[in-house]
Amino acid sequence: MRIVTPGGDATVTREVIEVTDDEVVSRTFIVQGERRADGPTMRRPRQKTFPFGERGPVTWSEETAEIDGQSIPCHVATMTRRGTEVRRWISSQVPIDGLVRLERGGEVVSEILEWGTDGAPED
Repeated sequence: MRIVTPGGDATVTREVIEVTDDEVVSRTFIVQGERRADGPTMRRPRQKTFPFGERGPVTWSEETAEIDGQSIPCHVATMTRRGTEVRRWISSQVPIDGLVRLERGGEVVSEILEWGTDGAPED
């Protein structure tokens, strides 16, 4: 995932450590230039609902995103936060939180670059 930070673009890698019926456990690290920062291990509940509507109205649409040469069907949530339009592209094909792209005020601030199972154990 590429994210825009005050110091420039950074690449975030999230690795899934464990998946249960109730939660997903992942580990994150960020690389920006020559620097690498290890992030925390995160536990997120597995859920089929999106909590974005809790802070105001959300408009949903369907769009397709092109990621690493693949067409990914997405649900797009459009909302206003602190006076700025925010758009989130979400897909069940993307692991952990489903976030494909995030825009604020028409600027892309986060987007997934690729995903896969590199190093995952075979069943």
